[in-house]
Parts: sequence; C-alpha cells; structure tokens
Amino acid sequence: MIDREKRDVAATLVRQFRDGEITSDDLETDWPTRSDDKVLEAVESVVWSFYDDHRPRRMIGRDAASPKEREDLTRYAAFLESQLPYDWSKSNFYGLGGCGVLVILSFGLLWPVDWWIKRGNARIEAELRQEGDLDVWPFTSRADYDRSPLNTDVRFPPIAEIGRQPMSSNWERNSTAFGHELLPPVPGCHGHAPKAPSGDTSQGFRPSAR
Repeated sequence: MIDREKRDVAATLVRQFRDGEITSDDLETDWPTRSDDKVLEAVESVVWSFYDDHRPRRMIGRDAASPKEREDLTRYAAFLESQLPYDWSKSNFYGLGGCGVLVILSFGLLWPVDWWIKRGNARIEAELRQEGDLDVWPFTSRADYDRSPLNTDVRFPPIAEIGRQPMSSNWERNSTAFGHELLPPVPGCHGHAPKAPSGDTSQGFRPSAR
C-alpha cells in the first residue's frame, strides 16, 4: 500500500535534513510511524547511517552533506513522493556493520567477528541485487528513477560551504550499496545502536537495545 500522507511527511523531513534545516534528532523524532507502507521503515533505517554516533547531526558547515549524500537523500525523497510501491523484500536495514578501527585496537582479536559481519553484509547485498538495481534504491529500476520528476532536486550548498569536508561517519563503510554501509555497526563496537523500527517482527539483524 502507499500511505500518501505519511510519505509526504517523510519526504519533507528527508529534504530538510539534507539541507541542514533540521537535525538528525529532529528527523528521528518526527518520522511517521504506524504505517503498512514498508518504504517508510526502509528509508528511515537507511537514513540512520547518515547520523553521527556521538551527537545530533545538522548538515551545515563541517557536517554538511557530501555530494553523494545529497544525491542519495534526494533520491529517497523522490521515491517517497512517487506513486511507486516499495517492491524490495527487505525493509529493515538496521543491523550489524564492521568494527572498523577497533580491529586494530584489539590487536586483531576482533578480526573474526569483523570478517563474519562483512561476509553477512556481502551476502545480503548480493541477494538484493538480484531483485533490482541497488544503485538507485529505493527505486527498483533505473528507468523508474529517470522518470521521476523530482530526481534532479539537488540543491547545492552555499559558496561558503564549498570545499569544506563533511563529517564522516564513525564506523567503517563496508558496502557501497546505498553510498553508505549496508548495515549499521555492532552495538559495543561503535556504541550507537538504533531504535527498534516499528511494525517489524523479524529479529535477523536488529540490535537488542538502543
């Protein structure tokens, strides 16, 4: 089903976050819930990978969105404003990621865990690529994306922001499926565990607590 009212709210929040008008905390607090439209859960869980582990992120100044982040967020908003159904099998992208630099700090003790996590991420990504064009997710095909009238809505940052390095996430990006890590970090490796998304009873990759 397409929940038009809540999709429109979510699209506005994504664009506001992209343009630095609201923080990541604002987006999370105001995100529409209690809907059977799976794209709302899916986009929320993927946008979570844009957050800072230690503080609310507002995409201005040093924390401004990179060109790739702006492109991705614009595409998510364009899909939310479309009339297309969400056809991907997976809608919960909260889960496990790599341990990054902690592998080194642990003198290699975490390497087996890190390897196992990355292997699982690669398997999930391969399965999703059998369902559609993952490079234009949440669209399933390049044709659908190209037909979207909103896919060029990329507002460029002010001149003062050009050349500044945007904030980079505190975990290692193990997959380029969405321009970000496919699955977020292990609680305990990087500390910031996401909230449990509403309406999903699967426990596959969901952290046990926030």
